[in-house]
Amino acid sequence: MAKKAYVYNGNSWEDLASSISDLSSYATTVDLDDYQLKSVAGLTLINTTTVTAQSTVSFNNVFSATYENYLILATYTVGADTDLNFRLRVAGVDASAANYTTIILDNTGSITAARLTSQTNTRLGPARNGVVMRSRADIFSPSLAVSTTLMARTVSVPVDNQIGGSQDAATAYDGFTLYPGSSTITGTIRIYGYKS
Repeated sequence: MAKKAYVYNGNSWEDLASSISDLSSYATTVDLDDYQLKSVAGLTLINTTTVTAQSTVSFNNVFSATYENYLILATYTVGADTDLNFRLRVAGVDASAANYTTIILDNTGSITAARLTSQTNTRLGPARNGVVMRSRADIFSPSLAVSTTLMARTVSVPVDNQIGGSQDAATAYDGFTLYPGSSTITGTIRIYGYKS
């Protein structure tokens, strides 16, 4: 036999069925699930772009005051062994001054590290000719007028590359550009905002 449900009315416990006869104004499980997804979910998809054989791909108006931090997921191929470069942009123009720093930890059989300063871009990672690459990059505070930082990881056999990058100009950016050092990029890039 099922047990009865009781509610406390402030003075004593009452049988739920006799205390509340109309449950239509109460949230249902579906309402609660929907609320959780809208208010607690960690990521919101902002943009999905698929490109074919482009030398550059730019994203405008993807960074805003709505989110402080962002996630970029990219699955791509290129036509040459090269790097996939990253630049911030504002009002449709790339920030190409030598304000970028990149720290690379590269494991392509042996681990090597490099620190590059006063660069005109940072990187998402290496790219191998015709090999499907997968990159994940966390972008911190691009839409605030502070230094913007990036943490990226690119993986594809035999590549496992981790990058820390920064753009030190105290500028509020609204987008970014990806471009291979040579050849073209084909793939899909998704941008998410981290919900605070």
